[in-house]
Amino acid sequence: MTTTIDRRTLLKWAALAAVTPSAGACAGALRPASFGPDARRFARVRVSPERVIRQVVGLRPYRKSGFRVAAESFGDKTIVHNYGHGGG
Repeated sequence: MTTTIDRRTLLKWAALAAVTPSAGACAGALRPASFGPDARRFARVRVSPERVIRQVVGLRPYRKSGFRVAAESFGDKTIVHNYGHGGG
């Protein structure tokens, strides 16, 4: 007696066979975080402006006089200045 397996069934079984061994490893990673006396202790981070070496990204310009939204003609193009919001 010959049984034929269609492509869809073969792919389902192959995917199940590939995922099953790694399912046990993922179970340990899904445990809830530990809070309380047995929680892991980390060293306190010393943060101060004097310890900053350089700032590369993530800064948003801020203007004490307020933000700027203005249009300026530059030849046949229009340039829109929109800055100084400071992330707000």
